[in-house]
Order: sequence, then C-alpha cells, then structure tokens
Amino acid sequence: MTALVLCAGNATAGDSLRDTYNYVIGTQTIGASYQFTKEPKLVETARAILAPGSGTLKFSLTPQGLLKPEPRTLTETAERDPAVKAVLDMPFANYLMWVSPLSAPGGGPFAAARLSAERQEVYDLAKYLLRVYNGTGKSFYLGNWEGDWLLTHTDPNSAPTTEEVQSMIHWANTRQQAVDDARRDTPHANVHIYYYVEVNRVRDAMNGKVRVANKVLPRTNPDFVSYSSYDAQNGDFHTSEVLRKSQGLCRRFYRHEQTRAEPRGVRTCRPRVAAGRTHGDPRAHGTPFVDE
Repeated sequence: MTALVLCAGNATAGDSLRDTYNYVIGTQTIGASYQFTKEPKLVETARAILAPGSGTLKFSLTPQGLLKPEPRTLTETAERDPAVKAVLDMPFANYLMWVSPLSAPGGGPFAAARLSAERQEVYDLAKYLLRVYNGTGKSFYLGNWEGDWLLTHTDPNSAPTTEEVQSMIHWANTRQQAVDDARRDTPHANVHIYYYVEVNRVRDAMNGKVRVANKVLPRTNPDFVSYSSYDAQNGDFHTSEVLRKSQGLCRRFYRHEQTRAEPRGVRTCRPRVAAGRTHGDPRAHGTPFVDE
C-alpha cells in the first residue's frame, strides 16, 4: 500500500484526469508476479488500480522488455516504451516513480562516476514530462526506493562511513537540482514535477544509528520526503499495542522531519513528509494506521 500526502493539481475543463482530489491513500504496481490478461503487466495492473477510481499510481520507471533494442535512458523509456507511455497517458492525477539512470556506469548508486548521468537523465526526464503533459493537471514525483537500504547495502547492522553519507548527500542534491533546473528551463502550466527522498530505517535513526533521516536529510532539501514505514509496524501490525507504538512513531517522525524541511521556492503542500509505503489490513483493528 502507498499512503501519501500529495498536492492536488488544478485540472481545467477538458482535462482527462479521473480525479485530482487528495485521497491520501493509494497503491503501487512494482514487481507484479502474475496477471490475468495478455496486456503488459504494468498496463494491466495500472488499469486495475484506475478502475475503482484511484487518482494515484506508483511504479518503477524501467523498460518493460517490449522493445529491441531497449530504451537507453529514462526519457527514452517514458517516450518510447509502449507500456510506460500507455500508463503515463492514463487519467491518473499523481505519479510516483522510482527513477535510476540507465546510461550510468556501475559502481553503486552514489558513485561519483554516475553523477553526470544521474543529473542529465533526471533533468531530461523532468523536462519531457513538463512539456508533454503541460496543461493536464498531472503531478509527477521522481524518487528512489528505500534510501536506507541503498546507504547500508541492505544490511541492518551496517554503520555507513562518513564518505558513504557524503556521497548520498551529493547524489540527493544532484537529483533535486536536476528537477529544479528542469522546472526553471521548461515553460509549463498546470503540470507539476517534484523530487522526493525515501527513508525506511527511521527507528534506527531515532536510536542514534547513521541513517538517512538523521545524517543525509539535514544536509539536503528535497521537495518531499517519503517514509517507507514498515519499521514502524514492528512485524506485527495486528496488535493494538504495536499499532499504538506505530502511530506514535509516525507522529514523532513527521514532526521531527517537518522541523528540518526548509521552505522551498516551488509550490508544495504541507506536510512535505508522508508515509510512502505501508502495509496491513485496517479491518483487523478498525483504526487508521496513520492518523496525522
């Protein structure tokens, strides 16, 4: 599940958007493992999300294996991949996309050798989306998969070095600057594009470990921060005690991060921190997981 606080667009007469009202709750289609039709999985799952009336879609912007040769950049993927293009043209109001440059060399996500491609591909993609979807009321959020796993190499016991932290800070600031520059350089109206950083080991940060929330975010200023909040659920979402602790942790995190988020020169909504990923069955306890 994707729980979000998004800025509602200003749809104009004639827009094809299903709805721009901020419903807060959405879902994602990443890593779908089965399907029921012959359509590409991304298209089939997007249609299923759209059918009940959702205005928000979260997916990974990667080639879908439908073209030979495959797209070589993020912009080529958005423009040429038929499944991705079909989804972007659907009447969703909000798109959250994991983006990683396709033209960058190896060496890890924060390697200095990748930053030039990182900046160029994010910049080009942002310009493309602003130009092609100008006037549609759509909002695009470009971001990353769980940032603490990127920083710690998916090792919960990792203690990232000062150099690793600095590399991630530079990476996040480079991506944000690319989006800022695209907004500045591209004439547009009634279409929005933002950058977000996703964190996922917030409990670790609160306990003093080196993590994104306490070591990276204070030296960046992204448009938004996404909290992949599985760690707040403590592995047992169906007990009232864990629910109470989870709600308290979320409130503490939101308040803590809101004090860090400096005002930006682009229109964003408040709060700028949201639960980007969560899970569980609300019917098990009858109370919303995030109440703030």
